[in-house]
Amino acid sequence: MAKKSRTRKALDTRLPIYQVKITLEHIKPPIWRRVQTSDCSLDEFHDIIQVCMGWEDEHIYAFVIDGDEFGDPRRCGEPEYDSRDVRLSEVVEQGHTRFRYDYDFGDDWRHIIDIERTLPAEGGVRYPRCVQGERACPPEDCGGPHGYPYLLNKLQDPEHEEHEWALEWTGDDFDAEEFDLGKVNEKLHQLRRCLGRQKGSSELQAAFAEGGLVRVKPGVVHDRYPDIPLGGWVGRVTRVGWLTPVGYAVQWVKSTLDQAHSVFFKRCERDGLNPHRHWLDEDQLEAADQEAPAAMEQPTRIVTRPLSDDEPDDRIRMVFGLTSDDGLPKADESAQRQYLVQLNGHLSFPFEADYFPAAEIGPADAGKVEVVGFADPPLDPQAGIVCDARRGKEEVQVPLGCLGVDEGDPNFQHVEDYSYWLWDVQEYEDEGDAVELPIGTIAYYGPDDKTTTKIVAGVVTGEEAEPIIKRWVATDVMSNPNIKQEIDDFFRHHGVTRVGMSDGNMGCPHEEGEDFPLGGDCPFCPWWKGKQGSGAEE
Repeated sequence: MAKKSRTRKALDTRLPIYQVKITLEHIKPPIWRRVQTSDCSLDEFHDIIQVCMGWEDEHIYAFVIDGDEFGDPRRCGEPEYDSRDVRLSEVVEQGHTRFRYDYDFGDDWRHIIDIERTLPAEGGVRYPRCVQGERACPPEDCGGPHGYPYLLNKLQDPEHEEHEWALEWTGDDFDAEEFDLGKVNEKLHQLRRCLGRQKGSSELQAAFAEGGLVRVKPGVVHDRYPDIPLGGWVGRVTRVGWLTPVGYAVQWVKSTLDQAHSVFFKRCERDGLNPHRHWLDEDQLEAADQEAPAAMEQPTRIVTRPLSDDEPDDRIRMVFGLTSDDGLPKADESAQRQYLVQLNGHLSFPFEADYFPAAEIGPADAGKVEVVGFADPPLDPQAGIVCDARRGKEEVQVPLGCLGVDEGDPNFQHVEDYSYWLWDVQEYEDEGDAVELPIGTIAYYGPDDKTTTKIVAGVVTGEEAEPIIKRWVATDVMSNPNIKQEIDDFFRHHGVTRVGMSDGNMGCPHEEGEDFPLGGDCPFCPWWKGKQGSGAEE
């Protein structure tokens, strides 16, 4: 980064915490956040902004500092400067305390970044943290600062012809005036484990080195499960996070896992968490001299959340007599029979339904049917519960999981819950074997089926978790050793041991809805015409 002489504000760079105000431009009343963070790369600062504002990190970004652009070349093509190589402290030291952060070059969201002051670190505080903010983040892809007011108008006017569409698109719980500080800080706490990949120029010192044996101090509890104490648990440090305070990725040793409470494993399986590792801060750890835990704290009172009729997962747990600590069972024959018994006592026949073909059983085309009862036999190994139905004068068999029922029908919730369970669970079944997470994916893209110019790597960490995505774009993306090393490092950082790859190029390197309109063909890659995206031919 070229050195700049202009100074707008003098800050005490000896203090380790930066207080930053982030304001979305061209929106009134303003949408803003105030965040405190230790030194980090601009790429990591991008992650912090995304969480604080409420964006979903679906588009490219750039910091614009005195006319220079800083971005991630893996996602942004060829920015002037690599945001991974420039730290917030360097920007401040060169006198830049006010600059811009651009996100989604289509919607053109621009944020003013104002570094207000530097502060000493407070004891017991985990940085980064958000301390203030107002109003909700706009939804992704809503048209930018010019389109967002039109969306709000549709939401606020029940008489507007697109009011129902806008409600469905944003979700019933969207409130433009709401800002949940607690939820933001929960997400920032989870983000800590992904930050601090490189040590800056600060005086941070790590008490424990990678590979070192550590023990959790008494009184520490699991950050997701506060009734599960971690005091006495022993593990090895696999990564040091240069944060305030310093954080550590810890891999539990076998003797610790052997003594862990069974509910801990059930919850981890339910939530898609890896039970073998955890992120802890320096003040929660002490050095250990042996792997065998001297005295592991055990739960004294497991608090099981009551089941709720408002939660689809809980309604399904009720069918099987499970608790909220249990994950949903697989849709094997035994579970299907148990669910059939429950439906046999609750479904009322006949009823009208929309049929959507998604299995080998049933008509090939969608349409209205009258469901008259369970088929004989009522179970199919692949399609699950099967029903007899009529389509006009024709008698057909249709899988219950392929039916949609009007919300006013008394059968609606039963059919909806069964379909959700069937397809949600089966999505993660692999011929009856559990998928070991995290798992990596690699997809290739190029202007045709022979030339690859883009690689997208993903990490799936849990059944309900959004995949972690990284992109590389280059003419030599397949042969560049640096890119290969970065991909290997990306998977190693997230603990991936299994990777699935696409068989050749999946499509062009441009993204539908971002680089060209939804439902259309890419104007830059004629070879893919009619072969990809929502506009592809059958």
